[in-house]
Amino acid sequence: MKNKAVSNMLLSLLLIGVMSVWFVAYSEGLTSTGNSNTVSSEPFPTNRPVLFLDPDVIERDVGVDFTVGVKIFNLTDAAYTDPQNKVYPLGNLYGVGMNLTWDPSVLEYVSHLVKIPVDDYPDGVLYYPTTVWEDNLNIDAGWYKMAHSSSNPAPPFNNPGQNNTVFEITFRAKNAGSSDLLLTQVALPGKNVGDRVYHEGYDTATGRGAVFSTSGIPEPPGAPIASFAFSPAAPKVGEAVMFDASASYDPDGEIISYSWDFGDGATATGENTTHTYATHGTYRVTLTLTDNDGLTGTQTRPVRIRTYPVAAFTYSPLDPRETQTVTFDASASYDPDGFIFGYYWDFGDKTIGVGRTTSHAYQTLGSYDVSLTVTDNDGLTNTIVNPITVLAGIHDVAITYVNAYPRRVMPGQYVEIDVEVANQGTSYEIFEVTVYYDDNMIGRGTWGLHPGEIDWAWLYWRTTDIPEGVYTIRAEASVVSGETDLADNIYVDGTVTIALPKISISPASGPVGTKVAVEGQGFPTNAGGYLMFDDQLIGFVFVDSNGNLNAVFNVPFSEAGSHIVKVVWSYYSSAVTESKATFIVSEVTPLDVTIDVGAIFFKGETVEFYVQTVFNGKAVDATSINPTLHLPDGTTQTLTWQRIATGLYKLRYATSGKGSMIGTYTLVVEAGYTTETVDSHGTSIKAFLIKSTWEREMPKAAAFSIASLGLISAMLVLWRKEKKRLL
Repeated sequence: MKNKAVSNMLLSLLLIGVMSVWFVAYSEGLTSTGNSNTVSSEPFPTNRPVLFLDPDVIERDVGVDFTVGVKIFNLTDAAYTDPQNKVYPLGNLYGVGMNLTWDPSVLEYVSHLVKIPVDDYPDGVLYYPTTVWEDNLNIDAGWYKMAHSSSNPAPPFNNPGQNNTVFEITFRAKNAGSSDLLLTQVALPGKNVGDRVYHEGYDTATGRGAVFSTSGIPEPPGAPIASFAFSPAAPKVGEAVMFDASASYDPDGEIISYSWDFGDGATATGENTTHTYATHGTYRVTLTLTDNDGLTGTQTRPVRIRTYPVAAFTYSPLDPRETQTVTFDASASYDPDGFIFGYYWDFGDKTIGVGRTTSHAYQTLGSYDVSLTVTDNDGLTNTIVNPITVLAGIHDVAITYVNAYPRRVMPGQYVEIDVEVANQGTSYEIFEVTVYYDDNMIGRGTWGLHPGEIDWAWLYWRTTDIPEGVYTIRAEASVVSGETDLADNIYVDGTVTIALPKISISPASGPVGTKVAVEGQGFPTNAGGYLMFDDQLIGFVFVDSNGNLNAVFNVPFSEAGSHIVKVVWSYYSSAVTESKATFIVSEVTPLDVTIDVGAIFFKGETVEFYVQTVFNGKAVDATSINPTLHLPDGTTQTLTWQRIATGLYKLRYATSGKGSMIGTYTLVVEAGYTTETVDSHGTSIKAFLIKSTWEREMPKAAAFSIASLGLISAMLVLWRKEKKRLL
């Protein structure tokens, strides 16, 4: 089977293809018409949308009803390239349009159903809101035209088992014969003017379709010809319908009786009559004539009785206030014999609206009568009026959140302040919000919010020229007219500390080369700076996520005295911060310590020592003196000292008394000289001998002297004798 693809895409409803269904029917005792049309088994294409009639083969007897559906499947969200290499979008369907035609002498129209909105029919193809551009039926001429569109696209579907039904029409086999049911002027619009969803239709020429024919017993010659009309042409429930059979005639005589069957169980007689239907629907009205020869003639026509749509709506909130948006919903409205395509609202305050759902805000409190008028596909309308009471509006603005970050900054650094505001009333409000540190304004902004609306903004507070300190952050919303709840107009967020970062060093003094640890707090997080010793760069420092830093350095070569250790920080290009600490470089030249004391002392004497301290050749007073005397038995004794001049000290030790011992004594003197810039130390050692008293030592000395003289005399005698021998 060859697929029929038509590439001429029009901006209006487009003739894409012709789908015809022929119907084959058999009356009792009759045989098939022998029509050779057969149904092809070739499947539909799967790469583009297809419209078709279902079922495609129908066999019915005269007088039997049947329903035919117009369906679409394979509406994908891809694209299709036709044999001429033109690309067409698939899916994103925004409308459906088509024409149906049939032979009214063979097929008698019974009813139809448009199944377009998905909201009302799960197997429909369009979403609300939909617009009906055309919906016209001509039973006598045998045609129906429809065109619907939507502002929302239909969802894609590509499973042939999920065929979406667009339209259903029911016929009754009226007379013997055959009829084409032609589906033409098919259009599947896209979103924009000129967009069309590529699709195909199937007709009997491709093998898809069927044949329908009927056979009956012809009226005998001379039978009366029945023909009637009715008015109005579109009667409604409860409305009197006039039936007129004056067009009937008898070819060879006269009509003697008129019998009417109105299809709802009611009957009547007479050439002209009236009837009122109690419920909507399509009724088969039959006129039967009897002439003077006793012959009868019959005509049956469908009469569709329309009914009015039902209007109903709800609104929310149920207790609206002035300027508050009220939502009106007419989803409860319906049409018993069709569908509603028009909704017209009158809000009772000289304003109007359209649509199944709409909204409106009353500007003044009071009671209003809201009317809804719905129009169905037959052009019938119905109106409902419901009262609504609008209460006085609530005026309440609030600050719901304030946050300052960071909480600790250096002077000149920015602080980001986030502010969230809300309209907790029922009226549109315009108000100001001012942000303060303590009682000083940081900035101000203006908001306009609808009821229930929440908004936020941020501002940057640069702390240049603001003294170091702890500041409270708060935001205040201006009071709007009629506002009584003022508690939420002020929001206090806590504090922001403005302070220079602090550093500490340990130790704070020492000689060149001393290892110094640096600790800092309150720095900008996750960044770095320079570590300086006076104006000398000695390293880089890095700050952690808590604003702390740690570093170590060795004191570089420098003069003794005070020096500045600092961390230099630069931010926002122009602001430079220095955090400082003082380190004292100490001079450590050794202190000269000298001890003056005799070599030998006798028991009973008092030993005097003299100690002198000299720094860089100059006598200086020691800041600490620790003289320790080491005795011959290994014990020690700390001596006291007396300053007698700058850098000169006198110490005493008495050798008399019980327990005094003879032997060698050692005096050790440790002294220190410390100023802001000097840390000098020195040590000196001196030994001396303590003997017995002089009287006890003299005999030994005399004997020693005599013995020594005798030895010398003997040696001289021997020397002289040896000299004479040699001569």
